[in-house]
Amino acid sequence: MPTSNHQQKEVLTALLTGERHIQKLMNVCGYKDRDSFRKSVLNVMIEKEWVTMTLPDKPKSKSQRYVITEKDKKEI
Repeated sequence: MPTSNHQQKEVLTALLTGERHIQKLMNVCGYKDRDSFRKSVLNVMIEKEWVTMTLPDKPKSKSQRYVITEKDKKEI
C-alpha cells in the first residue's frame, strides 16, 4: 500500500492531541502490517521531520510513541 498525502494528514491529525502508539496510527490509516506502515508512512514522515519518536534510540520498543514536531504543529 503506497503512502499518500491523505494517510500522512490522518497521522498528523491523530498526533495533534498527543503522542500515539504505532498501532493506533496504523488503525487510522487502515494498515494491518506494522513493518509496511513503518516503511511506507512513518519513516517518510520522520525523514521529513514532521514526526519524531519519543525513544529515538529504541525504534522498535513496545514503549515507543510518536509525536508531531513543534514545527509541524504550527503549520497545521
